[in-house]
Order: sequence, then structure tokens, then C-alpha cells
Amino acid sequence: MSCSTPKTDAQIPPTSRAEAVSRVAEWIIAGIRPSQVTTQAARGDWTLGHAEALDLLDDAYALIEGDAEIDVDRENAKAVARFNLLYTKSLAIQDYKTALTAQQELGRLVAKLDNPFAAKKRGKTGARKKAQADQPEGHGRDAT
Repeated sequence: MSCSTPKTDAQIPPTSRAEAVSRVAEWIIAGIRPSQVTTQAARGDWTLGHAEALDLLDDAYALIEGDAEIDVDRENAKAVARFNLLYTKSLAIQDYKTALTAQQELGRLVAKLDNPFAAKKRGKTGARKKAQADQPEGHGRDAT
């Protein structure tokens, strides 16, 4: 009687191209080099030629890049809504310390959204200097 270990998901061949692309994307994210994709697939009994591996890699990178696209306005709106929700729920349970912290963080976020240079205050000032240099003469801080 022999006991075999169950196969992991990576060892079971995918049932669809979408599943194959998803797995290859996971491998890339996990740090597997593109040149190792065919080796990894062979461990899972995938029948994968070189051309198909390249196609899967292209699709996997496209999937990763698509997931990395961020709608900044949407993410900022969600952050504002979360701070407002946290503030409201904190007041409801009389957790005033958390409510105050949520309000302070919301204030910081709104200040950064209102003044993009505020985020760079402690960092490099090159962007601020460039923006001031781009202003017409007679405008800005140095105007008299």
C-alpha cells in the first residue's frame, strides 16, 4: 500500500486558458522568472510548448498590469468615505479617541488632495520650484 501525496493546485493542469494565465501571473508575482515558466508548467504535467509559454507570459503580464492600474480619484473617494464611516461609527460607540484620529487623518488627506505640493513638503522641493518658475512674472510668493 503506497501513500501518495495529493497534488497541489500548481501540479494540476489548468482546465482553461484563463486559469493557465491566472496561474502564470501568480507564479510571476511569487518571483518565478519568465524563463522558469515552462519548467514550472512541466512539473504540473502541462503540455506547454515554447510559443504557448510566451503567449501565456504576455497574457499574464497584461493581467498583472491591468490589476496595477489605479483610478486615483476613486481610491481617494473610498478613503474619504472610510474615514467618514469610521468617524461616525466611533462616535456611535463613544470611542472619541478613534473619532478624533479619523477626523485628523481625513483632514490630512483632504489637505493633500487640495494641495498636491503638501505631500512633498518634507521631500524634494524640485517640483515646487519648477511650479513656481513656471508662473508668470509678478505672481506667486515673490510678487510685490
